[in-house]
Amino acid sequence: MSEIKTASLDEVVDLLAEATENTEKVYDAGYKVGHGDGFEAGYDGGFDAGQYDGYGMGRADERKAFWDAYITSTLNNWQYAFYSQRWNDKNFYPTKNLKPTGVFSYGFSSHQITNLKQRLIDCGVTLDTSAVRSGNYQFCFCSLLTHLPTLSFVGLSEQITHTFADDRKLVEIEKIILKDDGSTTFNYWFRECYELTTIAFEGVISRNLDFQWSTKLSRASIENIIAHLSSGAISKTLTLSATAVSAAFPDDWDSYVVANKPTGWQITLV
Repeated sequence: MSEIKTASLDEVVDLLAEATENTEKVYDAGYKVGHGDGFEAGYDGGFDAGQYDGYGMGRADERKAFWDAYITSTLNNWQYAFYSQRWNDKNFYPTKNLKPTGVFSYGFSSHQITNLKQRLIDCGVTLDTSAVRSGNYQFCFCSLLTHLPTLSFVGLSEQITHTFADDRKLVEIEKIILKDDGSTTFNYWFRECYELTTIAFEGVISRNLDFQWSTKLSRASIENIIAHLSSGAISKTLTLSATAVSAAFPDDWDSYVVANKPTGWQITLV
């Protein structure tokens, strides 16, 4: 049988002291990491996140209050609604659908919003222009504008001019919806739209239409335009850029025109 060792009282006290010290070291280390560093990191992270969320909520409430006051349900005159350089990518964040009514002269003219189509998508809102009755220069003189959403002109009771004039960086108009009676005129609508590449129509084109400045117009866009020319128009002219046609129809322009140009139309290349 092995000998049983006994310890003196002093030795027991020393062992207990050492064990206590080791326990305190382990506790202190765990407390520091778990409570100290962990608490501080959690607190700082939570505070920053809370501050960020609170700031965002405040800005969202502020923005909603502004748009509720700016675009009221009784607004019936939309002239200059989003006119001038004061409207730009930093402040155009609508919180409600936009449906201009009545007169819309200079409605979106001269602003500095770059991609109006994408901004509306990002904000989860729509632009419905079908109730606009009149208004020249609606989207003109926008030096930074590149993309526009679908725009409806079925509600026009007056002819309008210079709709997109001098939008020199405009690349795309998603779609233009016209009246089915072909009554819409297009005086200077696309004047100096040099970068216009993509455009589509819905409805009937029965009046002279001029795209001579749009030297980058795509084949699909040119085909769409010709497809919406009314049949049986009397002495009407579609003017296209010779540069655009040459690039879009390198080998088959003449045969395409013969097969697809409606009667009553002349297509002029400039």
